[in-house]
Amino acid sequence: EWVVHLAIVGGLLFLAANQTTNPSAALPPPLVGRVLVGLYFIVNASWQIYYYDIRVEHIEQVGGNPAVLPVIISLQIACGAMFALGIKPLLSSIPLMIVITLSTIAVHGDLSDDAPYPANLQVHQWFVKGAILASLIMILGKQRESRKQVLATESENSSKIAI
Repeated sequence: EWVVHLAIVGGLLFLAANQTTNPSAALPPPLVGRVLVGLYFIVNASWQIYYYDIRVEHIEQVGGNPAVLPVIISLQIACGAMFALGIKPLLSSIPLMIVITLSTIAVHGDLSDDAPYPANLQVHQWFVKGAILASLIMILGKQRESRKQVLATESENSSKIAI
């Protein structure tokens, strides 16, 4: 549970980061936010490995195919690490967004009285997973904005050199 809260803080740090963020700061908010969100997926995958039998049982209870669990775990570790390290953040975030969205719907979508988890816990999970998904989207937006600024600066510098 602590890593979920850290990841949400990471998303909030990313939201708080703006154009005036000091790029020379040792740990700027965008970097910290990206690392915390990436860490969430790595820890979540580790938890699924540790409680593998329980996860398989739960996936079967909700009518899912437990054969996809190793794929999900692998994606969370690989893409979470890439995202945390800033390696191809767009490429690594897309599988993470798909995994978190589909797994939330599949695992926490049943709010009936017969559901494996109580409805209040399911709603809590929707909130948490939604916050993580929103963090990924914010981070992507910030990455894209930063990339545009770099390209504009490079273009401006090359124009000055040509003159």
